[in-house]
Amino acid sequence: LQTAISDLEVESRDMKGHIWHIRYPVEGGGEIIVATTRPETMLGDTAVAVNPEDERYKAMVGRHVILPLTGRRIPIIADDYSDPEKGTGAVKITPAHDFNDFEVGKRHGLAMPSMLDRTGRITLAELGEMPEFVRNLEGEDRFAARKKIVAELERLEILDKVEPHANAVPYGDRSGVPIEPLLTTQWYCNAGVLAKPAIEAVETGKVKFIPQQWENTFFAWMRDIQPWCISRQLWWGHRIPAWYGPDGAVFVARDEKTAQAKADAHYGKREALTQDDDVLDTWFSSALWPFSTLGWP
Repeated sequence: LQTAISDLEVESRDMKGHIWHIRYPVEGGGEIIVATTRPETMLGDTAVAVNPEDERYKAMVGRHVILPLTGRRIPIIADDYSDPEKGTGAVKITPAHDFNDFEVGKRHGLAMPSMLDRTGRITLAELGEMPEFVRNLEGEDRFAARKKIVAELERLEILDKVEPHANAVPYGDRSGVPIEPLLTTQWYCNAGVLAKPAIEAVETGKVKFIPQQWENTFFAWMRDIQPWCISRQLWWGHRIPAWYGPDGAVFVARDEKTAQAKADAHYGKREALTQDDDVLDTWFSSALWPFSTLGWP
């Protein structure tokens, strides 16, 4: 797809796969075993997380492991995300390619390098200098790279074991292939701010639900609403009303003339602007239909 998509465009499919248990050597001696269903993503690991209450690993927190295949030194961190009852209790953290790992990465200030590009192939652009084996993976399809990585882990005798594993895999509802989380820059709408007047209208009785019990469903959704990703990387749609100056400064406006006026005031002179190439999410654009028919944008 090569674009941001909505959760509603993703199908969760129960698949029979495998889980790989990999030995990560601890700096100074010892090892820690992590379990993963996507061993190829280890190229982008920036930490190993353990639960702060897990007695098995308390002495390891604050130490470092040497990431297999890459030689990168990454920390062992304590985070409640790691469940002592699941797998080995130690979780590899790949912030750029997993939603939960991304949140862990933010909490601990971890680096977030991407190891997959928008076509699902291995990219080393953000990984720095890599050993020859990893360099030879550049441009490989994710599943082909997985086979090569597993084979190399076996050769190095750091693959502890492989087990059958059933898990839910996200598939694109149109593409029919597994969707990969990818760290990209997107535009968001602050849905929490938009929700406040709607919540207030129901709380004050200005708007009523019949039957009234549906208020609970409404409040549960509106009070926990998340920022809305409204940008898409497609060829069609309303373009994002944002323009960039030569230094990357952003000017959001109803039209290019207004954006240029903002830029002129900012720079104190005329500078050429470039409009963002992204377009608005279809659902967001649909809400603009009344405005579009009346002359905007």
